[in-house]
Amino acid sequence: MKKYFGFFLTLTLISLVWACSEDSDPQGDVDEVEQTPLTFDRATLLENWADNIIVPSYQSFITSFTALETSFAVFNNEPTADNLATVRADWEGAYRSWQRISMFEIGPAETGGLRLNVNTFPADTVQINDQIESGTYNFDLSSTRDTKGFPALDYLFNGRENNLERFTDIAIQEANLTYTEDVITDIGTRVRAVLAEWESSFRDTFIANDGSSATASVDLFTNDFIFYFERFLRAGKMGIPAGVFTGSVQPNNVEA
Repeated sequence: MKKYFGFFLTLTLISLVWACSEDSDPQGDVDEVEQTPLTFDRATLLENWADNIIVPSYQSFITSFTALETSFAVFNNEPTADNLATVRADWEGAYRSWQRISMFEIGPAETGGLRLNVNTFPADTVQINDQIESGTYNFDLSSTRDTKGFPALDYLFNGRENNLERFTDIAIQEANLTYTEDVITDIGTRVRAVLAEWESSFRDTFIANDGSSATASVDLFTNDFIFYFERFLRAGKMGIPAGVFTGSVQPNNVEA
């Protein structure tokens, strides 16, 4: 948490520096004080963001997600109550880890629409069941975003009083196991692709784009970061389910 507090503090200080730099001298030219040009080493800041916060957070997520992949592979071969309990615990661990990278929607994550593909909620349970029954679905379509990702796994692992039945009933077992495996694969493929691009090329591109324009990394990242907290955290995770923005409580829109 100290690392993230420092991150928030840095963003705040940057905003204050910009604001102060734009203020005019209240004394005008009376004292004719020579103004010192404002300088800020943005490249070092960006390097710290990339190497100490963003990339390690993605790597930490992959570690947590790999645990989910492993436990589900065990469950796939032996769908018992104990193995499902392990899968549920690993799902929660990976989902919590996801919250630490969800706000980094820049570069490859933005290009691939990572947040929308991994965590569009609430899940459309009717469509999920239809797709499981038909065996026909395309997770590359925007129309299936609410039938996959962590919210879909939440429904598949936790959505029924006796959720083990969907994975043990011979009539529906194979279809449910296949669909769940495809959802897990889709998440892993997308996040690993983003991390690979950060590690191979985007990290250097991100740091090199150290200007002060609206399209430079500091400006883009700060604006995207604030947008995440305003729309996806403040409104999406809390305000809408609590009824602040709609006038009525909507418990079905809670994230998990």
